[in-house]
Amino acid sequence: MKHLQNYFLWLMVFCCQTISAYAFELGGLNYDILSETEKTVKVIKNSGIKGDVIIPNTVEYSGTTYSVTRIGYEAFHSCTELTSVTIPNSVTSIETRAFYGCTGLTSVTIPNSVRSIGIGAFHSCTELTSVNISNSVTSILEKTFYGCTRLTSVNIPNSVTSIDNRAFYGCTGLTSVTIPNSVTSIGREAFYGCSFESVNIPNSVQSIGYEAFYGSSLHKIILLPNTPPYGISGAFRKSTDQITYVANDNYNGYDLGTIKKYDFLSSMFEADGVIYVPISPSKRTCAAIDCTYSPDDKNIVIGSTVKYKGVDMSVVEINKYLLRGNKHIESIDFSANADIPDYFACVCDHVNKVTLTQTISEIGKYAFASCWSLSSINIPNGITSINKFTFFGCSSLAEIQLPEGLKTIGENAFLSSGLKIITIPKAVDEIMNGAFANCQSLNKFIASEGDTELKLGTGIYGYGMFHDCPLKEVYIGRNLVYGTTEREGYSPFYRNASLEKVTFSDVPTEVFTNEFYGCTNLKEVSLGDGMKNIGDYAFSGCSSLATFSFGASMETIGNEAFSDCTAMTKLYAEPKTPPTCGTQALDDINKWECTLYVKDSAKAAYQAAEQWKEFFFMEDYDFTTAIDKVPVYVPLNDTCKVYNLQGSLVKVTSDKAELNSLPAGLYIINGKKVMVK
Repeated sequence: MKHLQNYFLWLMVFCCQTISAYAFELGGLNYDILSETEKTVKVIKNSGIKGDVIIPNTVEYSGTTYSVTRIGYEAFHSCTELTSVTIPNSVTSIETRAFYGCTGLTSVTIPNSVRSIGIGAFHSCTELTSVNISNSVTSILEKTFYGCTRLTSVNIPNSVTSIDNRAFYGCTGLTSVTIPNSVTSIGREAFYGCSFESVNIPNSVQSIGYEAFYGSSLHKIILLPNTPPYGISGAFRKSTDQITYVANDNYNGYDLGTIKKYDFLSSMFEADGVIYVPISPSKRTCAAIDCTYSPDDKNIVIGSTVKYKGVDMSVVEINKYLLRGNKHIESIDFSANADIPDYFACVCDHVNKVTLTQTISEIGKYAFASCWSLSSINIPNGITSINKFTFFGCSSLAEIQLPEGLKTIGENAFLSSGLKIITIPKAVDEIMNGAFANCQSLNKFIASEGDTELKLGTGIYGYGMFHDCPLKEVYIGRNLVYGTTEREGYSPFYRNASLEKVTFSDVPTEVFTNEFYGCTNLKEVSLGDGMKNIGDYAFSGCSSLATFSFGASMETIGNEAFSDCTAMTKLYAEPKTPPTCGTQALDDINKWECTLYVKDSAKAAYQAAEQWKEFFFMEDYDFTTAIDKVPVYVPLNDTCKVYNLQGSLVKVTSDKAELNSLPAGLYIINGKKVMVK
């Protein structure tokens, strides 16, 4: 213990020596020695500094004269009673957040010796009215003057090449600014909320960030000839007045002249509320790069061509974020010769209808995310993938018809959407994690018949894919592949307490272990003729299961496959040879209440087979003519020929509603017997 005490004593002495050797206070300011060799110091953290502060060029400490070269990190952070500061010519750097929250500071002159100003250096200096920036500074970094609401005057010297993200964000008192020819980039939200009435964009500028001038009062923008059309999407979004663009020369071979529009993108032209920019004059092509955000623009039309000075321009490119956040539009009619980009119309919460041309081959990620009012959209036949989060949060989207050529449905593609029914085309080979998670109206899932396997991911948080979906009916037309571990939720349908009816077509060959475990409301199951095996615990805990049937190919039923299935009253077994049963496979079925239906020729075999022989009621059943089983599902996109039992053609249709409207009875639809109830 004595050695430990000595150690702490030594540590305290060392720390004290360190502080006294490198940090000191002089004239009310704290300093830290940067270099004994170069004899330099910086101003370090102070608190409670009031009034006018003069930072000296040099300070003397322990007989040595030091030059003051930096104002350090958070040196005057939250000194709310600091009213002015004089920065000497010896200072070369003002570090990050140096004057953050100095709400009493009214003006600052930054000498030419200063070469760098740190991030957020004057953040939230709400009384700051004017700033003179050194002509040695090359960048105005992120949030440098963020929230300086009374700043009315700022000079940006010719040394500055970039104005970074949110540099003057929320400077609502700033009514004008001169951007020098040295500036090549203006960052995202750089002048967000500033009260500009006009701005001159020099030809040195190569990019303007998204919403760089959001919410300004611009009515005049002067654009020099080299101002680029790309990289500036939404830069002047939500400007509150009509804007006059003045271009001083030809741009891409077009004489721009003066164009009056509501919202600015790139000095191009507007049609039907959309801003376009020419790409190639010789090919007469253009790109849609923003919209006007006018309250009058309820319906947005993006056609295959658009008129520019009487000439048809082909629309071949659509800018990312084109309609994002538009609170006015209610419908979108899209027929451009281009694909839908990422974030195209996300958070357009009044859009209720979207019409897309059949030439589209891709819809980008998040394209219609959070379009809460969207109730109608067509997916073109050329689409092979629904990207991630494409329809996330589309809570009014109750039904959607997916194209037959679709191959994949991406992560969270329909997360929290309003789907009530979804039909998966036969070409789809993968549905990724979270695709239908939290679809709290989804009551019917249909996997169309196909020859390829369908891979299913999980839901969110590792639960099965349909966790929190109130499924009532499932049709499985082909073999499914999915993770079966606890982390993956065991099965897509595991413990789905709302599920009532399950139908397998003749294609699937196996019901997997635990596949419908704990589906306590499941009442009716039909397995097709291709089914060979039922896995362990496949229907365990299905306490409401009343009717169950399987086709002629069934060979094995796994351990406790029907444990706790005490409500079963009808079991249809079509095989001539009784399936081999695992341990306690049928034990919990009430053999005194449930009737086992088998072929007449197979009755003796069932009466002799283990577990099957325990059924008290065993009846002959003609599986070729009588249909008490659930009807065969007919895919929506197929043309159906409907015959009655006398062989007369009743109807030819691909309309689901027409099929549902058939009078109750037995029909032959595309060669299969179907009972319409």
